[in-house]
Amino acid sequence: MTREIIAFLGDSLTDYIRFERYFPELNTRNYGVEGDTTQDLLDRLDSAISEKPCKIFILIGVNDVLANLSPDDTLNNIRKIISRIKNISPESKIYLETLLPVNSDFITRRSNKVIRSINTRLAALAQETQCTLIDTYKIFDEDGGLPKKFTIDGIHLNNSGNNHWMEFLTQYVKE
Repeated sequence: MTREIIAFLGDSLTDYIRFERYFPELNTRNYGVEGDTTQDLLDRLDSAISEKPCKIFILIGVNDVLANLSPDDTLNNIRKIISRIKNISPESKIYLETLLPVNSDFITRRSNKVIRSINTRLAALAQETQCTLIDTYKIFDEDGGLPKKFTIDGIHLNNSGNNHWMEFLTQYVKE
């Protein structure tokens, strides 16, 4: 009997982490791709969910901010992602993570104000689509941004940041 698959979808934050290190007893799949926007994830989504994972974690959208996509476009794409998952893999439990803050000492092209606006809409979308919302922003927010102790460049997490994130996600991954 094969173990149920847990899929992680996203951009470089997802791509750079080795989920098997944190959850060696689980059958995890990493479908993070550096630089992905919500449209990129939507374009490659079918192959990522073809194995019909039991749980799907989605963290995507910060590159949309860099690409100057409107929050409406970002949310519409995430809505389409959720809809497609529900059509292709209706038994999958979907976890929607809020975008992490950035550290403005490093990052000037991504605004925490815009990120917070998207996150507010993600919370409403999670409720509307009956997904589990994971407020990842709040566990990293310190004085309105990502603390230097958790980042290598103002957006990507260092080992300490990844450990902090995975410690928080464990309750959802293992529920």
